[in-house]
Amino acid sequence: MPEPLPPQRRDPATPLSADELEALVATHGPAWRLYAARGSRQPDDLVQEALLRLLRQSPPPDEPAAWVFRVLRNLVIDAARRVHRERETWHRLTHEREFVELAQHKQEECEAIQVALDQLDEEELLLVVGKTWGRLTFEQLGSILECSAPTALRRHRQVLERLASLLSAGSTSTSAHSSPLMPATNDPGSEKER
Repeated sequence: MPEPLPPQRRDPATPLSADELEALVATHGPAWRLYAARGSRQPDDLVQEALLRLLRQSPPPDEPAAWVFRVLRNLVIDAARRVHRERETWHRLTHEREFVELAQHKQEECEAIQVALDQLDEEELLLVVGKTWGRLTFEQLGSILECSAPTALRRHRQVLERLASLLSAGSTSTSAHSSPLMPATNDPGSEKER
């Protein structure tokens, strides 16, 4: 492979010629593409954008190869920020939509869950809320509750079983005078058993 020629000093007032651009791409193109590929799934698009910006420079930079690397660096950073913003927006919109749908279509279930959560003591509530919505680890929960991680895990499972039984008891209750989780006091079946 022949050694690239050292850059020749050029007149800074004249724009890059097609031959100069072709020589730059032949010499540095693979390196530019490799660099752009580290931060983008479309490295060719980033290299092309950097070259277009180079051609628009008036006067052209003294060191065009280094200038393109700097522009590529900025384009890669911008692309990564754009992807991050899009993911955050998608996550937020998805979460908001799910919450709105849950609030609109599952109001009774939400109320039953709230009633069940209200029946938990402070430690049980901390285990459920901390793990489910707070995304705490069992080590973190154990630290808060002053117990080991396996103990926090065991207690968490017990609370979930209790919640499941509270919710299933609420779904089988049919009396208008009872809460969704508490059996009716004037149940005709209970009088027959007496």
